[in-house]
Amino acid sequence: MDLKQIKDYWNTYIDHTKKSEKDPYELCPILKTESFLLRLVNEKDAKDLLLCYGDKEAVKYMNADNCDDDFYYPTLERMEQAIRYWLNFYKQSAFIRFAIIDRKTNHSVGTVEIFGGDCGVLRIDLRKEYEKEQYLTELYKIAEDTFFSMLPLKRMVTKAIKEAAERRTSMDKLGWNFIDQFRTYADYYECPR
Repeated sequence: MDLKQIKDYWNTYIDHTKKSEKDPYELCPILKTESFLLRLVNEKDAKDLLLCYGDKEAVKYMNADNCDDDFYYPTLERMEQAIRYWLNFYKQSAFIRFAIIDRKTNHSVGTVEIFGGDCGVLRIDLRKEYEKEQYLTELYKIAEDTFFSMLPLKRMVTKAIKEAAERRTSMDKLGWNFIDQFRTYADYYECPR
């Protein structure tokens, strides 16, 4: 791809109201909300993300259902290892792990993960100070507006434990449906289509 094609591709995704047939595993889209920029995670995000994944209070809101670990990464080395793991699965077209960049500070404050298939699972991992309805609404809305056209999704679900009041309020206001059970796991919401 030449520079113009890359800019056109990214602009299609930055304006999330446009539809695109591009393969996000060939060139990961960049998404934009009022507060955040979402782009493919990279190893340079490790120090910032350690503030999220090294905080047990933040980790308790994360969805580790059906995963290899619990997402608690207390050291920079462990955080870097996790990012390499995510990027390896991205290269295999298994899932996309976006870094959530605060547009005011230009620092990574968490991640969003999504994968395609019959039912995609959305994971939103945030530093505890961003665990606010306003921010969560932006992230759920961008997922709702873009992921169905970006990936072959028939359904999209996400988890919000009972203690995750800000997440539940946000999804309730957006019209997401509380389905509780997804596979063998509890506390799930489904995005309306």
